[in-house]
Amino acid sequence: MSPFKSLHLKEGERVEAVVRKHGITLLPGLFSAAFLIVTPFFFLFPILQLGLLGKIFLVACEIAGCWFAVRSFLIWNFDVLIVTGERLIRIEQQGIWKRRRQEIPLSLIRDIGCERSGLIEIFWPIGTLWVRTSVDAPRLAATRIPHPEDWQRYINALREKQQEKIV
Repeated sequence: MSPFKSLHLKEGERVEAVVRKHGITLLPGLFSAAFLIVTPFFFLFPILQLGLLGKIFLVACEIAGCWFAVRSFLIWNFDVLIVTGERLIRIEQQGIWKRRRQEIPLSLIRDIGCERSGLIEIFWPIGTLWVRTSVDAPRLAATRIPHPEDWQRYINALREKQQEKIV
């Protein structure tokens, strides 16, 4: 499964870069999954002494842990910012069954910036990249991406390159 399945590129357009959230953003979901999978085994004998109810509880914890792990990975994998030579495509995975898609042509970008806030984003190279087409338009935001300043420079360079082609 790939986020590119529904991506329809125009004639001569190619994907320049794919930006996913930083890998550290997977940790809370994976820690929850590991907790649900491993913790019942520390209490295995008391749980199994409960008979059928204990076995059901053990299996439910294992299934829930696997569900959290798969869900965390799928949301991380499908939540991307795709940079092509002509546009930015933001696919925001908001859960297993909900996905939001935004597109902004590079020629319409008026403002691009990045910000870091919070303890984790200050100590790790993580931040938010935001793009706006006009003052009153909603901005496209890619949150918790690695090295947002580098991506800001990269997209600005693509914009300048595209403007040179036009002139």
